[in-house]
Amino acid sequence: MALNAFPIEVQIQTRSMWATANMGIAAHWSYKTNDGARGPELRASKWLSGLIDLQKKSTSSIEFTEAIKKDLEPNEVYLFSPKGHVYAIKTGATPIDFAYEVHTGLGNSIVGCKVNKREAPLNVELESGQTVEIITSDYPVDADPAWLNFVVTSKARSGIRSRLRNQKNSSARKAGKLMLESELKRSGKSLEDYRGSTLKKILDSIGVTTLNKLLSDLGSGKRTGNIVAERFYSGLQIRKEAASTEHKSVAIVDNHIEGVSVVFAKCCHPIQGDPVIAHSDTERGIVVHHKRCKQVAPYINKDPRYFSAYWEASRKAHLYLVLLKITTENKVGVLSDIVSIFAKAGMNIEQVNTKAVDQKFSEFSLEANIESLDDLKKIMSKVRSKKFTSSCVRDINDK
Repeated sequence: MALNAFPIEVQIQTRSMWATANMGIAAHWSYKTNDGARGPELRASKWLSGLIDLQKKSTSSIEFTEAIKKDLEPNEVYLFSPKGHVYAIKTGATPIDFAYEVHTGLGNSIVGCKVNKREAPLNVELESGQTVEIITSDYPVDADPAWLNFVVTSKARSGIRSRLRNQKNSSARKAGKLMLESELKRSGKSLEDYRGSTLKKILDSIGVTTLNKLLSDLGSGKRTGNIVAERFYSGLQIRKEAASTEHKSVAIVDNHIEGVSVVFAKCCHPIQGDPVIAHSDTERGIVVHHKRCKQVAPYINKDPRYFSAYWEASRKAHLYLVLLKITTENKVGVLSDIVSIFAKAGMNIEQVNTKAVDQKFSEFSLEANIESLDDLKKIMSKVRSKKFTSSCVRDINDK
């Protein structure tokens, strides 16, 4: 300094110093670590600081409540993970949105959730301050298309759509393999008999580059199984006449056909023990119908995508949905008595719809969970034994 100079004090405040002074040492640490994931926590800290200011300025609890309603950010909710991390998500978010916000892998494996340590449905709307725990599965799980009806974040929507596309392709490929194997078995062959250059020549003659592409086309209905099978026969120089004209039935074991999970048609509700027909569906994979269902009757022995199936003994019990039509006298207490019959038998009723047939009679359309045909016969017999019952029949969509 010069001899006649005088000292000047300069104070410089950085952004992190300002945050420390106004929001505490945690805010300083957030800036210091440069952790982008802490952004929501910083916003939450600002939000809580604002609530404290509102409380100090309010003269009553009513005034404070009204101030919160007007001052809270309307577009976001602040949620906590079990480890205490804060996440800011769009208002109306569900546990599925939260799971995808935390990590895509978490969203892809979600099977349930707990909100504030209590189990909650996946479509519940979350509120600020709640702690959300995501329950996952160690095994691959399918996304439900219905989830798209209630998720609100783009990250969740894109994740679910991607999974649905993969599921569709996987189901089509599995269904196509089952169809082709079924056709080849008629000549005593299987896909294992076609390898290397022989398989490549067959694929080239069909016009596809890979076996997976061919199986996907078969399962989605873009190609016909018997026509493709003829190309495979020629690949091993098997005459078409040598192939049996009779389709072999496939076995249903624990709701799977040759390792492929099946879907039971909602139009006829088949259950274990029923005569059934299976077919490949573009969207759902392998679908099983009751053999008398009018939806499949025109295609039996005419469309190669439809093939006979039979039940083998299951290793564990399964519940199947059945639809019963019950006509009774139209009087007070009838529905209660019917429900009591199912409750005493330990059977769950999924849904009941009622309508008046006329002034004297009513009809109940009842969906219930049944394990086997024997259980179904027993419960129907009990319903028919009641004096108020006019009729009790099972609806398999055959009329």
